[in-house]
Amino acid sequence: MKRLFTLSGFILALTLFGTVHAGKLPTYYPEHFQGSGVIDRIDFGSREIVVNDSLLALSDTVTLNSLSKEGDSLGRLHKGVHIGYRYDNIDGLKLITTIWLLPSNYGQSRD
Repeated sequence: MKRLFTLSGFILALTLFGTVHAGKLPTYYPEHFQGSGVIDRIDFGSREIVVNDSLLALSDTVTLNSLSKEGDSLGRLHKGVHIGYRYDNIDGLKLITTIWLLPSNYGQSRD
């Protein structure tokens, strides 16, 4: 029985740490993003990305920032990844210039 309580306490501590830790983003992340969502599809050849069913274009100079590194590899982008982004509006087309990787639970309330 003592083992069960110890294990339960350990799991609770990890859960609380993860909840608190997930809410903190690196200082090089902006306070707000122009857009955010989950990548549905990405095609580096055509410089297209679909986020939450919206087609966007990738700038030729797009940069990626991750939770561990400012200026990370675009190879980390794939279907299912949660991102925040900044874009320029060129003739009605959103051209993404900067992307930030986000924790999968980003923006979820703690209700």
